[in-house]
Amino acid sequence: MPAPKNVILIGMMGSGKSSVGRALSWALDWDFVDTDALIEDQDGRDIIDIFEGDGEEYFRQLERGVAVDMVRWEHTVVATGGGMGAQPDIADALQEAGLVVYLEASEETLWDRVSKDETGAPRPLAMARDAFIERLEARAPRYEELADIILPTDGASIGELVDFLVDNIQRSN
Repeated sequence: MPAPKNVILIGMMGSGKSSVGRALSWALDWDFVDTDALIEDQDGRDIIDIFEGDGEEYFRQLERGVAVDMVRWEHTVVATGGGMGAQPDIADALQEAGLVVYLEASEETLWDRVSKDETGAPRPLAMARDAFIERLEARAPRYEELADIILPTDGASIGELVDFLVDNIQRSN
């Protein structure tokens, strides 16, 4: 495997993309970009307001634009939004942008992470469990197909996940 110019983290909400991404970018001394935060900065609204104001298709168009831009980036760890890795029409751009890593977690782990905030209180944006599981089941095969590496996260610390990825990236140099 040639050395990646970027690392693209995909997976469901709660899989650890932002946490692992920040730690990995620090370990590699690379830039870090969270695509949802980038879209919010570019659009001037938060994700909820984008969805409510212009709908999901508009948001997906914004994601496509970010994916095309990603191809030009170098030495960047990218935490994608949960739906970005599930869009077949941007798969080529994501793969061209760098090493695509699917942070895989069990249904139970993901639900535990997304249904509560850091204090253990319910998160206001969490959807019903059935809808979340349905979305996971629809997206997981797309994530698996797109990924260069499928990295199970259940029971692993952020440090262990980062060490694994750094080792793989360094071996490719």
